[in-house]
Amino acid sequence: MDQGFVTGKPRAWLRLDGAVLLFASIILFALTHQHWWIYPVLFFVPDIFVIGYIRDTKVGAFFYNVGHTYFLPSLLIFYGWHHHLALAIGLIWLGHV
Repeated sequence: MDQGFVTGKPRAWLRLDGAVLLFASIILFALTHQHWWIYPVLFFVPDIFVIGYIRDTKVGAFFYNVGHTYFLPSLLIFYGWHHHLALAIGLIWLGHV
């Protein structure tokens, strides 16, 4: 019976994929020469998208999913290519996802 959960080897690969992305975001963050305290302080900020659940579950799920895709942090990274703080924030967000 399908419960909508990924199990077995695909789940392990997805976990490994996420760990590699987190590690890469930390390495790339180091190259921005920002203060290290910024990373842990901002790491859970993308979870603010959960505020949509105040309205209802459909709106909440939409906003939470928008905040946890690669699209928005990637846009911020591209914008931040010449703005190092924006680049650092985008990398933190990408690591969170």
